[in-house]
Amino acid sequence: MLVRLSIVAVLCIGLAALAFGGADTFTGAEDHTISLQEASSMAANYQEANATAVKSHFFGRQAIEKILAQDGAVGVRIYYGLDNSGQQHLIMVGTDANQNDQVKGSLAEMAPPCPPFCGSDNELNGNAKETPGEIAANN
Repeated sequence: MLVRLSIVAVLCIGLAALAFGGADTFTGAEDHTISLQEASSMAANYQEANATAVKSHFFGRQAIEKILAQDGAVGVRIYYGLDNSGQQHLIMVGTDANQNDQVKGSLAEMAPPCPPFCGSDNELNGNAKETPGEIAANN
């Protein structure tokens, strides 16, 4: 398990370096935009491979704004974590332009998971009426 996580971490770092041109700093203006087709395809792939896993977590506006309001914050980094019972969690921390986590500042977790807090059926939560291919055809 640890080896698989290490390989995933190395791949993520490599992909991030490619996506941001190997930049040594963050600006807060990085473009993270993807289409609904891309997002729904990625979500469907994950949900197919992890049928019983948590699909998403919700973070409220105030928690996000509190982290972004910290001096020097240009964005957030989200860490994956497991509690002592093996339950998956996301840990959100502010990040400065030098890619440093603002660990002495405000952190966020306790994000309600989907399921059961999924809201209405849609293309991302796996309850959509359209497949990613149908979304592409209709856009």
